[in-house]
Amino acid sequence: MTDFQTPNVILASLSPFPFDPETWIESLVVEAEAVQARFLLAHTTSGIIWGGFQEGQLYTSTYGLALDLNTVQEIRLFGPIAETYLWRDAAGHWQGRRLEDDGADELLEEIGYDELYLLWGNRVEWEADGFTRVRDARQHITQIIPLSGLTPSFNLWLKMRHYFAYDTLTQQARIAYSRLVDLMNEDTDS
Repeated sequence: MTDFQTPNVILASLSPFPFDPETWIESLVVEAEAVQARFLLAHTTSGIIWGGFQEGQLYTSTYGLALDLNTVQEIRLFGPIAETYLWRDAAGHWQGRRLEDDGADELLEEIGYDELYLLWGNRVEWEADGFTRVRDARQHITQIIPLSGLTPSFNLWLKMRHYFAYDTLTQQARIAYSRLVDLMNEDTDS
């Protein structure tokens, strides 16, 4: 068996994740505080739900899909130093993992690299309560994101961090883990 090591990265199993149907939102807030998460990204049977955390509260748009435990398939709570990823297994039980680096960006070259993914949405339809509904001009796909104050011309980016693992036997590296880091916008007029 090969021994893989990833320096300066903490991986913790949260399985099984104890979701109580009565207090599951509170469980998300507690976990978000533990990892200093800024954003929530939930995949449901009906679509994607974005949310944000501020002052010990979870905020989702009241104009979009409702965050319902019965329809949620996976949830990511993420921010600059860590991500908690929760998902339903084949039996419908909640599993989870927490992935964090020790907050040292200067070590990023040693532990992995960041990659930006362009998201759908380059036109603002409306803005309310810290959320913006954006539409992609070509594909007509919409989403409600937890960002406000977007310029008329912008791109949305999802920042992902990939972590290396080193095989001590062969001295080769591979991507062992990936996590979400940030949701960002960039003005395309500049």
